[in-house]
Amino acid sequence: MRPSEVPPSPSRRRRLRRIVGVAAIVAAGAAGVALAAMVVWRTAVVEMVISRQFSSRGVEKAEFSVARVGLDGMRIENIHLGPDVKAASLEVFYTLAGLSGGTVEGVEVAGLDIDVSEPTSGFLATFGKIAATDTDTNTAAAAPAMPPIRVIGARIHGAAEAGSFSARLDGNVKPDLSATFAVVVEQAGTRIAGHDLHAREINAAVTLAPDAAGAVARIGGGSIADTAAEPWFAPLAVAGTVAWRATALEFDIVASTTDGHGRLKLSGAHDLPRNRGTAAVELEPLNFEADGLQPGDVVPALKVLRQVTGALTGDMEIWWRDGDYDGNARLVLDGLSFAAATAAVEGLSGSLRLDSLNPPAASDPRTLRARRIVGAIVLDEPILRFRFENAGDGGGARLFIERATAGFAGGRLSVTDTVIGTAAKRIAVKLSGIDLGKLMDLLGVEGVSGSGTLSGVIPLEFSGDTVLVTGGLLEAEGGGVLRFRSEAAKRALAAGGEQVELLLGLLEDFRYRRLSLAFDKAATGEATIRLGTEGHNPAVRDGYPFVLNVNLSANLDRVLATILEGYRLSNRAIRATMGPGR
Repeated sequence: MRPSEVPPSPSRRRRLRRIVGVAAIVAAGAAGVALAAMVVWRTAVVEMVISRQFSSRGVEKAEFSVARVGLDGMRIENIHLGPDVKAASLEVFYTLAGLSGGTVEGVEVAGLDIDVSEPTSGFLATFGKIAATDTDTNTAAAAPAMPPIRVIGARIHGAAEAGSFSARLDGNVKPDLSATFAVVVEQAGTRIAGHDLHAREINAAVTLAPDAAGAVARIGGGSIADTAAEPWFAPLAVAGTVAWRATALEFDIVASTTDGHGRLKLSGAHDLPRNRGTAAVELEPLNFEADGLQPGDVVPALKVLRQVTGALTGDMEIWWRDGDYDGNARLVLDGLSFAAATAAVEGLSGSLRLDSLNPPAASDPRTLRARRIVGAIVLDEPILRFRFENAGDGGGARLFIERATAGFAGGRLSVTDTVIGTAAKRIAVKLSGIDLGKLMDLLGVEGVSGSGTLSGVIPLEFSGDTVLVTGGLLEAEGGGVLRFRSEAAKRALAAGGEQVELLLGLLEDFRYRRLSLAFDKAATGEATIRLGTEGHNPAVRDGYPFVLNVNLSANLDRVLATILEGYRLSNRAIRATMGPGR
């Protein structure tokens, strides 16, 4: 047996196993160190390549860290591409075979945050230049195919002079650049004519067309509110579609009160580069019920109206440009009845038409009719012919009354060529054919009745919470009878002597040939009515003629309070219908 054929001893075999084991461990350690070195080297290379790519495209301040590079993908974290774009992480999924062919299996972006407040600066401006360069035919031909992209927890927001918005979205982008997103607009706001309009929690499913040629948002819920001190409308629930077509936004929205009433259809378009647009608004018929929908549920300025019944409908065309707006509107009233603080209106019908919204104006007169207005005074079959206009001196919108007439106290009441608005404070009320007896009943002059008719003018001036009357005068159109038969007054004046007794006797059946009522109401103090009359009583001193001047105690303040409330309602109606103007 040769020496080489001598089997090793047991002790030698043990030493060989130890050496092999140590060698294996060393080899494994060396392989591990080599693999780790390769990974570190690969990570550094990836970071260098990405940085160079950003730098070559004009993005000098890109910050990120490569967290992992493997055979099946890589992960990049803490990405900052300037003050306007950042992301928590970006994962790229691939295979070695795919990479060799220039394809990526997929991309997932988490925590993307984009501030679009300054689209012409920062990364967004640089990205626009990159996109323009990459659309060059030679570059586009060499570009690899777009992989599927998954977007998780993204946020897009911005603020500018026109308004601000913030939205969350999740979704998928396909290789052909079509995409679907679930979007929640957390808030969006803009300011128009002193009114802050805010949208909140708008839920939408957004679909992007291939090659980013456009997008459609289908809105399934959310609300819009006017937060001004005197809002145009109550908070509205919204649904519908908004489409982005190249350089324009097209919208078709249905809005209603939060309880589902008062449906409003809004459709139109906004030209983004030119910052202008148009919209058509249609108000579906609002059917008011005393225990149901009320105008104040839709327009807060009309909360002063109670127990409203009847119907209301209308439409509007509006256009805007660079923050300014204008348009036209139509409102149709059908049998509206309602109560206010001191009066009630029955069966109001007619239409309102505005040729301009800013400033509010209507060149063609309109007519409103009602069955009756009931308060401290009763107006039968009132008719109002009017037009809207703008004061032009900062006074805002105003109502120009061509003619208003109504049956009153057996005669007619009329107002002509009069302006009602914040700057206009005076109204001259003309009365004709007024029944003296009915007027005394209306004014609550105790124990006084009579016959005959009166005519004249009562000038009214509105000052704060007061109606002033200066020089109001009604005069009898002919002769008549005046009777004062108050037992309480006779007892109270029993000690007044012969003159008082004579006066009371005269007024029991006074046949006048001249009679006037003078009305005055100062800013302080009660209203006064002075009765002046000339005539006789056949039963007193053989019908000897007398001239009498008597101050009457009447409820004129109550009547003036009703007139003041009507004036206030007119101003509220102007603001609710067409706003305060410029």
